[in-house]
Amino acid sequence: MSRVMVMVCAGALLFWGVAPGAARGLADLETADIQAVEFEPIDWETATSNGGGPDCGECAGSNGEPCCCQCPIRPIAHGEISGFHLGERGFRGLRGIIKDPDSWAVFWDRHTHHLDPAPPPPPVDFEESAVVVALLGKRTSGGGPNIKIVRANRCEDWTMVHLGVNNHPGPLDIITNPFDIVAIPRTCLARSGSIGFMSHAPRRVPGMVVGRVLGADPSGAQPVPLDGARVRLVKGGEDPIVVAQAETNEEGMYKLPDIRPGHYRAIATYPGYLPLDKPIVLGSGKTLAVDFVLREGADPPPGDDD
Repeated sequence: MSRVMVMVCAGALLFWGVAPGAARGLADLETADIQAVEFEPIDWETATSNGGGPDCGECAGSNGEPCCCQCPIRPIAHGEISGFHLGERGFRGLRGIIKDPDSWAVFWDRHTHHLDPAPPPPPVDFEESAVVVALLGKRTSGGGPNIKIVRANRCEDWTMVHLGVNNHPGPLDIITNPFDIVAIPRTCLARSGSIGFMSHAPRRVPGMVVGRVLGADPSGAQPVPLDGARVRLVKGGEDPIVVAQAETNEEGMYKLPDIRPGHYRAIATYPGYLPLDKPIVLGSGKTLAVDFVLREGADPPPGDDD
């Protein structure tokens, strides 16, 4: 008999399930579909399970004090599309733990059922390890939404798993179900069998947009740099807001530093040339190159050169 507990701290949602077999154990995982709650941002690049207390195999409290230990994490699978409830309306994801090979086989079969051929389940020694599963749930874009198990700790009656959760849309128009699957030592499991999940938003580091603005030659010759062309970064629909703007130098180069990650439109204008508008997606801490080749034509609409 296995006992599964899933909790979101500060989310006012608790779930307990008693599972006598693999099918019931998997059903309990399905029932525990939880909307991720964003807490303090963390840097996914530097987040690690190798820090935060002694190894759980060596953890022993002293003077009646609880012992809190770190859990080494072994990655199993990570990606954008899990077949588990893929495309199902209302599926908000799940977080759970698998402790036996039968439940693991059933879960993996459903996780990979959309693949042909489906890969076999990765080997896991359930005498020594347990599998932690985190699915973000149905998303309608790719290249943005993500979920990652960044660290885990055990403290007496609780095992706490920390998740990096990115809910921001991506540039790809596809149905996704982002997932992360890892193994942790059974010594990381609390005696009560209780496990909690806390979600964190990714730290959003400002980035930069750079590039060149060139003027096309009607004769078909090499485009020439446009000195003093204006590049604006705007956000919004019918009444867009100008987030940043810059003018090009004599080589046609521009730079827009300290831009928050997100979706924008980059617009280049120059007197005597047709304006050019490009949708862009700037990632956290990234430098994005956006070049323009303008063609001769009517001047930009009034207000563009104000």
